[in-house]
Amino acid sequence: MNLIDTVKKNINDINRYKIYEGPTEIEKHDGLKDALNLDCNLYIKREDQIKSFCGNKVRYIEYLLGEYYKGNYDCIIHGGGNTSNYMFQLAVICAELKIPLYLVILNREKYNPSLNLELIKLLGATLYIVDSTKRNGTNAADKDHLYEELISDGRSPYKIEYPFGNIAAYLGYSQTYLEILNQCHISRIAEKFSDIFICSRWHSYVGLKTLALLNDDPVNIHCIQPSHWHGSGLDLIEPDINKFICYKIQEFLHFLNQSVKVNADFIYEQYVGCSYGSANKDIWDLISKVASNSSVLLDPIYTAKAFSGMLNIVKSNKIKSNVLFIHTGGQLNLFSQLINKSEAFCCE
Repeated sequence: MNLIDTVKKNINDINRYKIYEGPTEIEKHDGLKDALNLDCNLYIKREDQIKSFCGNKVRYIEYLLGEYYKGNYDCIIHGGGNTSNYMFQLAVICAELKIPLYLVILNREKYNPSLNLELIKLLGATLYIVDSTKRNGTNAADKDHLYEELISDGRSPYKIEYPFGNIAAYLGYSQTYLEILNQCHISRIAEKFSDIFICSRWHSYVGLKTLALLNDDPVNIHCIQPSHWHGSGLDLIEPDINKFICYKIQEFLHFLNQSVKVNADFIYEQYVGCSYGSANKDIWDLISKVASNSSVLLDPIYTAKAFSGMLNIVKSNKIKSNVLFIHTGGQLNLFSQLINKSEAFCCE
């Protein structure tokens, strides 16, 4: 058994509550390639089709639920921002499985109203809204306080936190990497992908990159950031984003009981634009062009910026081989901004 098969077996032995059977489709988009004047073959992996209105976070949640059902828990605590696709997807799945969900939401007024947040309410999650400016971008203390309240009420909450909150994400996107390998093997793709592009802060990227390193895979995995590192709060831990992500790859390798030379290259911040959550006219034009030539819907906060970055990188580097864009979902943010389109969501 080679190394990647050993790692695959070890990952498959970890508790996972399967929400979907997969794999998500990899589509070849020749019409979109021509419309965008690309010389490479363009493929899109449809993580946005894992579950209605959901996306890549479902892969994380499968491992979190594995831990939930392994323990003697009766509810879940998590937290995120008010545009969080993750929180919405968790609310969908907890509603479906009849798991009481308590969410600490960092309120960023610029992004209100958020369709994600309104739907989370409809799905029955209990929300605790806190002011992000008074929490320095973190909700950890509020989650701890909520945990103690629920314990005192006789509940047994599963609080999603570091480190397994990270590990679950890495495991989820390890499955994505293994899925892509298998799809390349059984499909008509003449050769493996030379480049894979994904919008990721770091979690999904780390899952993909760690498995590629363990597989000695020369594929270039491009991590396009949805927000700037400086001012994120995480930059106080490590100012250099590449070093931070290397630490996270080492964290995952330690969990897997593996060792390999680590690098975290192809990390891009220049496609964020003026700020997280803001999109200029070029991004909206790209969303329209992609939709009208493929029926694929990108969102202005995450996937459209990553797609724009991919186009720039592919053209500037004159890439002519097989390129894969991983569509991580987020269409609710598209609908939200279309409905409430205003200067709050746009920049020049």
